[in-house]
Amino acid sequence: MISYIGLAGFAFLFANKLVFPAPPPGYSDSPDLLKFTYNEEGNQVSMVFLENKRASRLVFYHHGNGEDLQSILQRLQVLREMGFAVLAWDYPGYGTSDGKPSERLVNEIARGIFNSIPEQFGYDTREIILYGRSVGGGPAVALAAREKVAGLILEGVFTSVFRVGIRYNILPWDIFDNLALIENIRCPVLFLHGSDDRVVPFSHGKALMEKAPKPKFFSWFSGGGHNDLIESYPESYYSSIRRFTEFLNEDGDSGQ
Repeated sequence: MISYIGLAGFAFLFANKLVFPAPPPGYSDSPDLLKFTYNEEGNQVSMVFLENKRASRLVFYHHGNGEDLQSILQRLQVLREMGFAVLAWDYPGYGTSDGKPSERLVNEIARGIFNSIPEQFGYDTREIILYGRSVGGGPAVALAAREKVAGLILEGVFTSVFRVGIRYNILPWDIFDNLALIENIRCPVLFLHGSDDRVVPFSHGKALMEKAPKPKFFSWFSGGGHNDLIESYPESYYSSIRRFTEFLNEDGDSGQ
């Protein structure tokens, strides 16, 4: 009983620090950086938009917890080269974004940015593909569970935060409970996961895939880890996303 109370207390006090261990900023504010104001106090998060005038879809990208906009820039450029416009943002406390991150705040800001996309960037919400990598799967799944979008891509995403550390969550709450929300999505979803992922075990991606509604697609990268799918398996990575995009283009009812 005492150990359970201690575990619950530790999780309550330190959860946000464990979930969002922001790295030192890899960049400074510049004229090319976009800002989204998320509260009445004027706090802002930083965004980057990679325009692609030929793109019929926009990828709204949510990065992992050890990354910022600078460290993922090459990943974003890969997606742009694949034919997408790309929008990504830094969580509060990351890069030059104001504030301190939490599940509630990250989800709220993600929803606010999402709602601003049609007017600011010219893409209807049903032309948006949500992309969540690692912890970024949390806000991506939460959005997909309540909004009409073209599709959802999940790379190395967990079933929930606490289930990463303990097989069965015995705590009275959880953070980013993707397993509970995934059955509510109403868009095609693509799962990408390395079989040797030692950060988010392969079993998490498999469990999410099994619970997700159809249509769903999955690419398991044999021997792949948590951070090397693009670098070590470029052809498999590209072809997985291309096949998914081709399906979206053929499926006129996607996100409806």
